[in-house]
Order: sequence, then structure tokens, then C-alpha cells
Amino acid sequence: LETGAKFSEEESVFQLLTGLPQTSKWRMFKSQIEQRLHDGYLGTMITSALNNGASISATFQHNPITFELCSTRICGEVSRQLNEKTLAGPGSE
Repeated sequence: LETGAKFSEEESVFQLLTGLPQTSKWRMFKSQIEQRLHDGYLGTMITSALNNGASISATFQHNPITFELCSTRICGEVSRQLNEKTLAGPGSE
């Protein structure tokens, strides 16, 4: 970036998804990626032993969706949509 600002991986993915077209196909694709992002934060067992005063603990796994993975999936979706349009042929819209 020209300003020298650095985005985190999550911010980069968010910016990438924000820039997608607003067509129904792209909105569906975006929601699938967002669901994967949500599912990426896997919580493990939260244990609580309130009766004996023990602490509550939780462990989370960092999100595995990276900017590179997201951009690769977007390129795949572009290819899929172009192939779909080519196979449909002219005048089939």
C-alpha cells in the first residue's frame, strides 16, 4: 500500500470480499466464504467447574482462510462462471 499501512490477514480477506461484484452468484459465493471464515474459529471444549471454584478456560484455533487461499477460490469461481457462460452459448440468457 502506498501509505505504508499493513493489513492483517483477516482485514485483507475482508477487503477482498468487499470488492466482489454484487450479483446473486457472487453474493452466494461470498456468503460461502464468510461461513468458512466463521467455521474456522473452532472453539474447543469450554470447561467449568463452578462447584469447586475452578477457572473457566477456552481454546480457539486461528482461522485457516488466508488472502492467498481466498483469492485462489475467487479465481476458481471466475473460471467456473466463464465456463458456465461459454457452455450456455449465445442467446441462452
